[in-house]
Amino acid sequence: MMKNWQGYMTPGDVHKMMASWDGARTGDVTMWMYPGAPEQKSTSTAVNKMIMNGLYQQTTHTGNMMGMPFNGQSTVAYDIHKKKFMSTWIDNMGSGIMLLKGPWDEATKSITLKGKITDPVTKENCDVKETFTIIDNNTQGMKMFIIMPGGKKFNSMNYLLIDIFSFFQLCNKAFYLFLSCIIRCLCQCFLRIFQCTFKIAFGGIATH
Repeated sequence: MMKNWQGYMTPGDVHKMMASWDGARTGDVTMWMYPGAPEQKSTSTAVNKMIMNGLYQQTTHTGNMMGMPFNGQSTVAYDIHKKKFMSTWIDNMGSGIMLLKGPWDEATKSITLKGKITDPVTKENCDVKETFTIIDNNTQGMKMFIIMPGGKKFNSMNYLLIDIFSFFQLCNKAFYLFLSCIIRCLCQCFLRIFQCTFKIAFGGIATH
């Protein structure tokens, strides 16, 4: 019995994978308020940190939503015995807690989470599905779907998260590439000017 308990409280390989997600990320958010609604775009920052001896990952989100400051916090757990992920979510746009559960798919490097949320307009519970995908070592993607009456899925939000360090590396690479192009163009221009000046000067001497 104690062996099972000890195993339940000891971080495993999945928790090590979660720990690799630690750090700050910049996020691009696209939202749709209802089916057919115009998209709303915003940016955010997410900071991931493993807590409780590496058993849980806490993420703090800051940004803007519908022109207002937005703050959210999630806690992600991997239940060793149930072999499922669990995720809780709270934010300053509501007074409830969203709880989602689902398995990890090694083939697609993704988690499919399902649960219920309270619709802030109708006050009713509605089913929600969320897919969280590891795109590469620096990029993560999340899609949220509301399950409409009749079972039809409505894609309400897409969230792309990029590691800030790699994002700045990419920006620096693009900047240096742009700078090298400018320098190359300037060198070619100076070379053409020098060639023309040389031709005019020595051409003038030759005519005398």
